[in-house]
Amino acid sequence: MSSERDSHSPSQAAPLRTRVLRGTVWTVGGFGAIRLLRLASNLILTRLLFPEAFGLMLLLNVILLGLGQLSDLGLRPNVVRSSRGDDPDFLDTAWTIQVVRGFALWMLASLAAWPAARFYGEPDLALLLPVAASSLAIHGFQSTSLMTFSRQLAVGKLTVLELTSNVVRVSVMLVWAWIHPTVWALIGGGIAGAVVTLGLSHLVSERRNRFSWDRAAVLEVVQFGKWIFISTILSFFSEQLDRFIFGKTIPLAQLGVYSIAVLFSTMPSDLMARFGHSVIFPALSRKKDGDDLVPAYNRSRMPLLVLSGSGCAVLAACGSPLIETLYDSRYSGAGWIVQILALGAWLRILEVPPGCAMLAIGKPRWIALGHAAKVSGIALFIPAGFSLGGFPGAVVGLACSQMPLYAIVSGAAHAHGFRSIGRDLLMTMLLALAAFLGALTAAEIGQLVDSSVLRLLGAACASSLCWGVTAYGLLRRDDQQLGQILRHAMRQQG
Repeated sequence: MSSERDSHSPSQAAPLRTRVLRGTVWTVGGFGAIRLLRLASNLILTRLLFPEAFGLMLLLNVILLGLGQLSDLGLRPNVVRSSRGDDPDFLDTAWTIQVVRGFALWMLASLAAWPAARFYGEPDLALLLPVAASSLAIHGFQSTSLMTFSRQLAVGKLTVLELTSNVVRVSVMLVWAWIHPTVWALIGGGIAGAVVTLGLSHLVSERRNRFSWDRAAVLEVVQFGKWIFISTILSFFSEQLDRFIFGKTIPLAQLGVYSIAVLFSTMPSDLMARFGHSVIFPALSRKKDGDDLVPAYNRSRMPLLVLSGSGCAVLAACGSPLIETLYDSRYSGAGWIVQILALGAWLRILEVPPGCAMLAIGKPRWIALGHAAKVSGIALFIPAGFSLGGFPGAVVGLACSQMPLYAIVSGAAHAHGFRSIGRDLLMTMLLALAAFLGALTAAEIGQLVDSSVLRLLGAACASSLCWGVTAYGLLRRDDQQLGQILRHAMRQQG
């Protein structure tokens, strides 16, 4: 195909660099817009609904996400990195697998509804879960154009689609909650968003998907997807096991407060994960020469760590005044949770670049092993935290459970030439210093005036200034080395 010939010609090297840059801008801008939209809607919904509604929705999301990830064959990564990623037969086979999987998940969720309601002692789950799970069947019919856009680094198109879907989802939630303030408003918004994404994915597609079953394509999906499957299962438990544990051990209202804390504390790590999957992994997957991978990895990593780290530093410093400023007293308990989980999110951020590198070179087993280690950490640290300090101790244990995941994935990346552990340790110490100074500033302001807004502003300014100065020093120190890498890469690419 002509597109395949063009992708390998020297003249197309510049467009690849341009797509990476544009992907970065779209990723950051799109993430910010979507998160701002979700935050604004959350602030309104917390005034229309009760904490118990958010607790129920958290349980529903955990179950649905679990069903989705426990059956993930890595269709999108397969399309992104496969040499047959533009082959219609390969794409149609992937779409067929996706459709069958979506219906199977919906049926499984319906069967699991009553046992889940019994397990959590929430009878409403028996009716809520089958309805909410219909979104899984809807997602199954999405066009493979979304996978193709990822392969082409067309992040702008993906961002516009996601933003449009979120606008519809949020609009439905707000109107429904205003008219009938129950958890059904949250479920209805989710289904509406899934329908819009489905329609738009086919509207922008250059071709229609058809049911197909190419044996060679299936074998390739299974061969690469087996480690994605294992990794995704372990990833689900490593990212969601806390919801299962806390959903069983703390009151539903407190679980709703915890969900608000998670919304904020995961923002920096979600940004890094989005950038990794949307830009870093597709860009590294296009590097056929192993010698090009390390320079590409190095020049993309540091600026992203600085950007994401600033969010972690601010949240760790001013989580409490942030929640007090934005929410009423029912959610005040989320503040300290935000501060602790933000520090754990930093370790997740550090793991994303080496994880993308391992995936790009076809070594997903290391990611699977890392998530297995984190699951073991959660199983050890959360119960230990509960026994030593109750729920606060369990939250600290959850934050510490990120360490095994980072150690294994970064260690594997280091062994393959992606060396960054020393710099990670230095940046971690600087981030802890920035968070400490910000929290200290908030405490000092609190001694003078009783204003959560002033404490928020003071803590944010102090932590941002400290992190910004130290990060700028690190970037300046790397300027000469990064400049040499970029010039070398440009000479090689023509």
